[in-house]
Amino acid sequence: MRRICNLLAGVLIVIAFLPLGVLTLPQLAGYTPLSVLSGSMEPACPVGSVVFIRPTAPDAVKVNDIITFALENNARVTHRVTQILYNEQAFVTKGDANNTNDLSPVPFNRLVGKVQFSLPLLGYLAVFIKTGFGFAALSILFVLIILLWLIPGFQKGGTPSEPAAGKAADEPIV
Repeated sequence: MRRICNLLAGVLIVIAFLPLGVLTLPQLAGYTPLSVLSGSMEPACPVGSVVFIRPTAPDAVKVNDIITFALENNARVTHRVTQILYNEQAFVTKGDANNTNDLSPVPFNRLVGKVQFSLPLLGYLAVFIKTGFGFAALSILFVLIILLWLIPGFQKGGTPSEPAAGKAADEPIV
């Protein structure tokens, strides 16, 4: 029973921590993860992906780079640079799946950063965890992991940290 519970706990830990680690570790290196919510950048960044952006100076951006910028309402958009208007201090952008450029050029001061890499499907998880139901599901998963470690010890009539059967707590184990 102990082996089965440990195996299940291990599987649940991988299920819980691997995606969280993949989303969190790049942040320690200065990347900002953002979920892709629309299909405008498919196939480069499909819906449900997470793009990892890094703050970038406008003069480091080149045509064909994928950038993230803030709209006036602070919503963030990730599109490809098709032209740089140096005199106007702005980028012309376009979603890869769109037929035309975006209506308005993006002022340099609205640049959030340049996309460094993306990971498919993790955006669905990131969006799910931010919901009340997703947070509750993650909390339940952690409780299950703890219970799977504790249950085998309680079935033997004690806790997992008790000494081996037949040995008193103050007896040396030889």
